[in-house]
Amino acid sequence: MKCFIFKPMALMLLVGSLAFAQADNTVPSANEEAAFAELESETQGTEAPSAGADGESAPEAGASEAGAPAGSTWEEPLDKAPAANTGFTADATVKESSPVTTAPTTPKEETWEECWQKRRMNVSFYMGFFPVTSFADIFVDIFDGEDDKDPDLTAYSVSIGYEFFYLLEVGLMVDYTTVAQSPVIAVIPRVKLNWLNFKYVRLYSYAGLGGLFWDNGGSVMFNFAVLGLEVGYHLSLFFEGGWGQVGLFTMGAKVAF
Repeated sequence: MKCFIFKPMALMLLVGSLAFAQADNTVPSANEEAAFAELESETQGTEAPSAGADGESAPEAGASEAGAPAGSTWEEPLDKAPAANTGFTADATVKESSPVTTAPTTPKEETWEECWQKRRMNVSFYMGFFPVTSFADIFVDIFDGEDDKDPDLTAYSVSIGYEFFYLLEVGLMVDYTTVAQSPVIAVIPRVKLNWLNFKYVRLYSYAGLGGLFWDNGGSVMFNFAVLGLEVGYHLSLFFEGGWGQVGLFTMGAKVAF
């Protein structure tokens, strides 16, 4: 009985296997090949995605999925998505295109030494009152037997100077005045000491010894300032108090370079 049942079942399995093999080796017809070629041209060689588990169809080609990185589609792998620093690149581009504004730089303040080195040479012009010769002019009648009714109480001077360093200056002064209406000229080298030598304010004293010359001869003459005040930079004004052929009280202007 068992052999009778087993032989028909084995025969059926053999026939089914031969039929399946024959169906698998069957060459597709011309219509089937044309249909496959048309489908491939429409999908551009990509296989259409299958429907989801809930029956919804897959998104169309080129459409972005929700939650996918910006600029990517469901067909593209994640490594082709734009870089994560896209926002930074845009911000950098804006910064490069916008004008660069910087705070204005404040000029550097000059030190006292830099200021001093920019005005080591100088030329000064003086007007002094009551020079030494003005007193001799008052008493000229003692020497000449004549009475000078209009003595010259002013002296005009010019000097040049050079500062070896900020405390010491050497120079030469030339003074002009009249005695009994005759010109008198004094040429006096001097040494000047700067007690203070700032950019805009200076205090100083000087002393000099030279000669006084007029028509009939000459004599020794001196100039000195007990204290002088100078205000300015390259162009300055000064006031002095001292004694000598330059005057008892003196004021003037100086050009330094």
